[in-house]
Amino acid sequence: MCEIDADGYAAFLVLADMINGGSRLLVVDALKLDAEPANVQDELLFLCFVVAAASFFFVRGPVVLDGAPAVYRLTHPPQAVRMAFLISFAVLWCTQFRPGLEAAVAESRFQAIMDSVAAATWGIEDLADWGAQVKLLSSECGTEYRDEIGRRLSVLPNTRFNSVRISPPPLSVWLTLLPAPDDPALCSPDYQRGLTEFAESLKAHNVEVSSQVALREAVGSAVPYLGDFGVKLAVAIGPALCAEVGAWLHARYGRKVRLKISEKEIEVDAQTIGQVEELLRLAEEFRERTLPKVIL
Repeated sequence: MCEIDADGYAAFLVLADMINGGSRLLVVDALKLDAEPANVQDELLFLCFVVAAASFFFVRGPVVLDGAPAVYRLTHPPQAVRMAFLISFAVLWCTQFRPGLEAAVAESRFQAIMDSVAAATWGIEDLADWGAQVKLLSSECGTEYRDEIGRRLSVLPNTRFNSVRISPPPLSVWLTLLPAPDDPALCSPDYQRGLTEFAESLKAHNVEVSSQVALREAVGSAVPYLGDFGVKLAVAIGPALCAEVGAWLHARYGRKVRLKISEKEIEVDAQTIGQVEELLRLAEEFRERTLPKVIL
């Protein structure tokens, strides 16, 4: 149980750092994804996490299970079980912080990734052991085994299995400022100056705003914005935010704004103030639909 618990905690930490945090720029640069849209970068970063985690588990040889009772005598869960639970944690992270990204590991793609990693780490001749492991764990006994792990995790003191289910505040919205094709690089002084001015202007209008930044390793270097800004939904629906977003869009043709709210994601080529207002109106409608109803 402790191994699964630690895996889940690690998944949240790594995904937060690689997709939302300081490692994003480094990985995007290493994979030469700078020119790709943010949603493409997100999907590839997430798949890299899945491959890396599977490779780590598969460094050890395949666990050979000679029968259903054998799984209960292992010191660590089989690779198939650890990956299944790890992916469930990763999907949970996506639903909270990158809604829609969990679709990147549809069942068919996930199985293809696992087969590829098993072949690369164990050798093609050992794939039979991987298949046997999956088959056993898909049986009635395997289902009972996984259910027992879940039950024990749910009562484990201070388990991350429970703590990671805490959702972010429901009435918050993320605005992502997407660059134009001919915009300077994200880390360039000119582009960062525009993002900084956007954030400072919102704060000057008393808009409560938070932002995601990338931590830099170089001492004394500026901390760049990533273009993601969180605001309180009740505050976001107003002329101040609309005007500032409109000003940022008009500064260069081809820029877009993506709105993320709860489990919904709306992406619009918002290049006029009218389009921005329509985008925010949709957010307000969603907020009204999701507010608790009081029955008298």
